[in-house]
Amino acid sequence: MSNSIACRKPLPSDFFNWLAVKPITTFGRPESGLIWIDRRASNAPAGAWAGCLTKQVNGHAQWKIKFNKDCYLVSRVVYFLSTGHDPGKFEIDHIDKNSLNNNIANLRLADRSQQNHNRCMLASNSSGARGVSWIASAQKWRAQLRIHKKLTILGEYDCKLEAAIAYNTAVANLCEDFYRSKANDISALTCTCARCYS
Repeated sequence: MSNSIACRKPLPSDFFNWLAVKPITTFGRPESGLIWIDRRASNAPAGAWAGCLTKQVNGHAQWKIKFNKDCYLVSRVVYFLSTGHDPGKFEIDHIDKNSLNNNIANLRLADRSQQNHNRCMLASNSSGARGVSWIASAQKWRAQLRIHKKLTILGEYDCKLEAAIAYNTAVANLCEDFYRSKANDISALTCTCARCYS
């Protein structure tokens, strides 16, 4: 019996007979976003929350559910039951970045590139700005953006704020719905360049 999560496997239509979507209020145990319509097992009575909480490879906690020997992400099942559409090759993005919030209003389809746009800033980021890094050889700040596996260099700047603004502009033009979560908060950034300190 495999515990691997069937992320791309077609979702069974039997879900509609056994499971129902229920709004979440606490975003943690024991509220997954799914309940059993009928008794499934001794530990899965009718009306009980369905699924178990697990940590993924990336460290995020997510709900999964075992059904007919396969495991599925609850977010995919909630999307399927709510819309009638199987996510298929797409991933399910949690808009508010809370992987436990499986309310349907918080879920949207995304490809891998779009999903990355909604990630929190990496701990290894030393500039404090998304898409901005210091290029020691040029003594400048570089703005860059990766979309659909293609890296685009947006320019190199003496001022970190200018690089962050260039990045925000590119995200607004290219990322559409994913802009808000990926944009830099310019007011929260500081720069030590000659112009900013003059």
